[in-house]
Amino acid sequence: MESRWTYADPSWARIAALVPAVVSVAEAGDEVANKILVDSIQELASSVKAVVQRLGLCGKGLKDPTTTEK
Repeated sequence: MESRWTYADPSWARIAALVPAVVSVAEAGDEVANKILVDSIQELASSVKAVVQRLGLCGKGLKDPTTTEK
């Protein structure tokens, strides 16, 4: 049933409309919703990192904010 909802209109806007509900249940302690958020944040960070590297915006001597190195 759920997959039909997704595939009926797989637009970004329709999926993005679920964010408030996912955040709400994650804040209430739902582990699956929390994992969805964590995974999404990691994917976004990877995408931003790729764009920064591709455009050469890192500059010399700047630290990579996505690493845990000190």
